[in-house]
Amino acid sequence: MSPSDEIDTSQYSPEELKAAVFEAEAAGTYVGAHVYSSRSILNCVAAGIRTLEHGNLLDEKAALAIREAGAYLVPTLVTYEMISRLGKSLGIPDNNVRKINEAKERGLEALRIAHRAGCKIASAPIFSARCRFTKEWNWSSRRGSSAPWARSSPPRRPTPSF
Repeated sequence: MSPSDEIDTSQYSPEELKAAVFEAEAAGTYVGAHVYSSRSILNCVAAGIRTLEHGNLLDEKAALAIREAGAYLVPTLVTYEMISRLGKSLGIPDNNVRKINEAKERGLEALRIAHRAGCKIASAPIFSARCRFTKEWNWSSRRGSSAPWARSSPPRRPTPSF
């Protein structure tokens, strides 16, 4: 997370994103992006980015764009929970913990929106795959979801993050 930008900003222009996708495809791989806002998601999807990490601030329009592009949303809900709990003790600045808490508060609703829109949703091994899957499965179960999104899988190649 950027120490100075708010989480609703987009940091790269569509042209820069398209250039990254062009170069990745030339090398036989693809681009994954860390995004929060719908604007960032729409820019990334339009550029051909295939995996979108986080997406906590997405709206229905962005979710539909993800679905139509066949891209993957990779929510990282446990990351926010753990940093919210442990951030200060790990030396994470207060401003970043504030932004983490904002993302945490919006993350579950974004996941619901994406699920309703029919997005491909995958899990990522942020802390440990077993811990993360178990925690996210438990969170969705507590909210009455059968969590069919937990069974989706991202593309098998490692994702270069942008």
